[in-house]
Amino acid sequence: MKNFRILYAWGAHLFTISGVCFLFLSLIAAVDLKFKLAFIYLAISTLIDALDGFFSRKAHVKKYVPAIDGELLDNIIDYTGFVFVPAFIIYKLDLIPGAFGLTACFIILIASCYQFCQKDAKTKDHYFKGFPSYWNIVALYLYLYQTGPFTGFLIIFICAALVFVPVKYLYPSRTKFFQKPILVMGAVWGAGTFVVLLDYDKSNPPLWFSIVSAIFFGAYTTASLAATFKKTADA
Repeated sequence: MKNFRILYAWGAHLFTISGVCFLFLSLIAAVDLKFKLAFIYLAISTLIDALDGFFSRKAHVKKYVPAIDGELLDNIIDYTGFVFVPAFIIYKLDLIPGAFGLTACFIILIASCYQFCQKDAKTKDHYFKGFPSYWNIVALYLYLYQTGPFTGFLIIFICAALVFVPVKYLYPSRTKFFQKPILVMGAVWGAGTFVVLLDYDKSNPPLWFSIVSAIFFGAYTTASLAATFKKTADA
């Protein structure tokens, strides 16, 4: 039985590691200017990241594979997938041309270094502190809606500034506050994202996707602000 649990724990780690392979494929696609494919690979990696924590906790990886630092592994892949690869895609998209585009990417990379290195980047009650470097989502929407240079740079600047604002952001797979509604809405949004990406042809996404996005992000932001100011934190 113990051997099975050890094997299961290693399997959970390998599942986490598989995400970096899709990130590499995303980079290759971006270099080849196949942006739709790049975002599909990025979305698959994000899905793996959304699920791997559940499997790791169920497998008790700290107990059965104590030699591997799962949190460090997760942070390495998260920085690659949520920051580095999206920043590279934004640069290759050339939505913000010239030096301004490069500056925007540097802002993303530097602000996210700060976010990831904070000792309390994830609070004891399972929230992210400050904008949690969701640059994969920012890059996706800049691509889908083909924002202009000024709008794109402004969005990046505001999100980077929010890294330094100590607002609690929900960690959907762990934060108990408003968890079930956020997970359901997140699953609907995620499925809709895959559908839109598979059929995307550089025209504006369908209205239903914009509505789903507004509902999900509105609920996520509202719940995060409520969690920040409520008196009793989750245990």
